[in-house]
Amino acid sequence: MRKMLILSAFAFMAFAAQAQTTDVVSNKYSVETNSFWSNWFVSGGVTYNMFYTSQEKSMDDKPGLFDGSRSTAGLSVAVGKWFTPGLGLRTKLSGFWGRYVSPDESGSLKNKTHNSYKYWTAQEQILFNVHNLLQGYDGERLWECIPFVGFGVTRNMSGNDYAHGYSVGLLNTFKVNSRLAVNLELSFNPSDDQIFNAANTNHLNYGTSVSTLDRNFTVELGVTYNLGKTIGWRKINR
Repeated sequence: MRKMLILSAFAFMAFAAQAQTTDVVSNKYSVETNSFWSNWFVSGGVTYNMFYTSQEKSMDDKPGLFDGSRSTAGLSVAVGKWFTPGLGLRTKLSGFWGRYVSPDESGSLKNKTHNSYKYWTAQEQILFNVHNLLQGYDGERLWECIPFVGFGVTRNMSGNDYAHGYSVGLLNTFKVNSRLAVNLELSFNPSDDQIFNAANTNHLNYGTSVSTLDRNFTVELGVTYNLGKTIGWRKINR
């Protein structure tokens, strides 16, 4: 009987220790649910875009990465909401000056007057805050890493054409204060084949391979402003 009591005591202490550890881990990720109108944000930025088109695939004498025949500046604006510390959604509009790297009448890929156009892209993007997902919420964290994926529509205004648009990227935010953060974003953005060629091509090669899609790489520097009365999340203390 005495041995049974001793074993029961050890079992109880082991269970209590395990429960305490589980509770600590749970507290690390537990936050209070905010109202729908909480945790909204708006952002804006300037972009540097490097365009690649399917027409240049097999051609020589291609423009360099930072050549003006391939690259141009742009703008972006977005509005979004964090539903949990780790999961958010934003609507983003970007553009508005592009380059399509395709040959002119002489066969040159570097004719800046030949390959300019105007466009815009609107997307819904899902945001994943890796720091909060893996390390728990911390309202004082200065840098946060936020991968995202998105889907939407692209319009070539010069060619009067629409296409599907996609995105995958990495958003880095650097906290200035509870309301304001500076953003550095990197993204890869493919669209339907030849959408960035000022003519309607009916998207005959759509989806056959990445090399048949028009695409651009974007580097963006911007700011995010947190809206609403509630900023961040309150941890649950148990």
